[in-house]
Amino acid sequence: MFDHSGAEVQPAYWLGKYSDMPHILSFLNESYQTIFEVLQTDNEVAPLLGPFQTAFANKAMEQLEGMIGTLRVYTSRLATKESYWIFHKDGDDFDLKVSDPKNPSYLLIANDPEMESIIGALNALILNRLVTRVNTGQGKNVPVSIIVDELPTLYFHKIDRLIGTARSNKVSVALGFQELPQLEADYGKVGMQKIITTVGNVVSGSARAKETLEWLSSDIFGKVVQLKKGVTIDRDKTSINLNENMDSLVPASKISDMPTGWICGQTARDFVVTKTGMNGSMNIQESEEFKTSKFYCKTDFDMTEIKKEESEYVPLPKFYKFKSKEERERILYKNFVQVGEDVKAMIKEIQQFRTMM
Repeated sequence: MFDHSGAEVQPAYWLGKYSDMPHILSFLNESYQTIFEVLQTDNEVAPLLGPFQTAFANKAMEQLEGMIGTLRVYTSRLATKESYWIFHKDGDDFDLKVSDPKNPSYLLIANDPEMESIIGALNALILNRLVTRVNTGQGKNVPVSIIVDELPTLYFHKIDRLIGTARSNKVSVALGFQELPQLEADYGKVGMQKIITTVGNVVSGSARAKETLEWLSSDIFGKVVQLKKGVTIDRDKTSINLNENMDSLVPASKISDMPTGWICGQTARDFVVTKTGMNGSMNIQESEEFKTSKFYCKTDFDMTEIKKEESEYVPLPKFYKFKSKEERERILYKNFVQVGEDVKAMIKEIQQFRTMM
């Protein structure tokens, strides 16, 4: 890019000075004309603006609102004082590369039922970025576990790909949810099927939904040959009938009636070297690689040890300490306003530069 005198002008910030989430959300609230004028100054972004710029030039505002309006409605809900404070670029105090061998760390994020839609979206932003960071390294990372409880309350982008590829990067994924209909409601039928068909280990307690029971009873446990014995007694003789037929290994009714502490499921198989006898013969019934990996059992927890461990938990330290609620609101509001002023100043500077060209 060149100025009015013909001298080449280099960007002051190649990695972006205002590329964090708060500044982007604030920038999206500007007029369409302002947004396009600013983005067109970036040669890499300009080609992507073609369809939007054409609609704006032809004054097809309804079409433009259909393409961008919905995005602005949803993103505007994320623009809060708290989110601006946490996601501000000046607050880069934590590296999401939690599996870094030089600096391994833990990250715990939680949701709030009263603000589930907003906090859930922000948590998903953190989690999806974390996944991108840890699911790399060609196996040189510290082994890490990504544990998500109440999965339907959080949107996990391309979760099936993570489950399928993370093992090579020493990443394990544990997902918890109540019932399949709950998962389908938030991820859709296709998304739900991708998740339940990609996971290698399944552990379930008592279930109630028909879809969940059918999946566990039919797909996970399946049917096996079962021997049924029938006894008939009459005046002259007693008859015993033995019949073999295919029947459910664990019926749906048995899963729905499981008491507290009982679990069922299936674990992923590991590679086992095939052991053969004389002349390469193999006994399938006794071979290790053909033994079932399904289970139906009762858990055995030492509650005394668990309570002892819980009593030794140390409270999490507070990273940010405010003297009072009033000071907290004042600091957060000041930061909220500052982000908007940063965006206004950036736009003004770019517009002045465009007039000089």
